[in-house]
Amino acid sequence: MLQRGQPFIVGKQARQVKSYLRRQSRDIVRLYREALEEICKGPHDFENPRIAHLKADYQCTYRYRLARGLRIMYEIDEAQCLVKPFWFGPRGSAPYD
Repeated sequence: MLQRGQPFIVGKQARQVKSYLRRQSRDIVRLYREALEEICKGPHDFENPRIAHLKADYQCTYRYRLARGLRIMYEIDEAQCLVKPFWFGPRGSAPYD
């Protein structure tokens, strides 16, 4: 049983995320990893201006705004304290556009 206040960890990443990361520079990969560390500290921290809760068809998902117009979309598994990135890429090609 997980205890309250236990830190979140990154769960399995979607195939799209892995594929996109393979095509990126080291700087983008570094920014992505730093962003995941920040997300794991508080995945629903609405005081963080980079985190937004998505609405409509994506009610249980969140978005993290990275530099250069990149976005990380992720789900949160509260029971297992997991953050599961399911999409990463430029803003214009996000699945909700």
